[in-house]
Amino acid sequence: MPKQTFFNLPEEKQNSIINAAYIEFNSREYEKVGIRDICTRANINIASFYQYFEDKADFFVYLLLRIDKKIVDEYDDTGLNSIFKVGVGEYSDKITDKERDFVKQWYKCPVEILHKFYFGGYVDQFMIHYEEEFKRLKEFGMIRDGVDSEFASYLYTTGMFNVFMYYRQHNIEDGGERQRIKKQFFENILMNGLIKFDT
Repeated sequence: MPKQTFFNLPEEKQNSIINAAYIEFNSREYEKVGIRDICTRANINIASFYQYFEDKADFFVYLLLRIDKKIVDEYDDTGLNSIFKVGVGEYSDKITDKERDFVKQWYKCPVEILHKFYFGGYVDQFMIHYEEEFKRLKEFGMIRDGVDSEFASYLYTTGMFNVFMYYRQHNIEDGGERQRIKKQFFENILMNGLIKFDT
């Protein structure tokens, strides 16, 4: 995650760095983007970059978390609707074209970054949205008795790593097909064991 020095920057400067990263990451593969490229485009020096982020991977993952938070925070939570039904990533109408293109890069990034995200310290920030949602659905009586919200959100979140690995192993690049598989996994396999559909 960014260091406090990044958050201490004026919002305009933060956005300048973020937009520079979107341009670089959206134009070519992760491995071909250098920190120097981002810094040059953002008009900062490399020393400054390391005052804000641990490394390129740290920045890359932060960008995804930022987009995910935007999707969840802007979701109009009404009635029994659920964030689990929100269009994820490239299908969300809550994000900009640059952000949507960046989410597509997530499907192509190195496996070690996916693993770092889903099983490292980043997962705690990612899954908190889903833990709160499981708790909310439990209050509505939609979750089966005995389901632990924290454990369920962990399974839900880390399960995406295996979904990504399936995409790669089977060379699934079509966005609609990826969405169909993701929906099948969450709704038919995982959620069927958690949600009381007769409610």
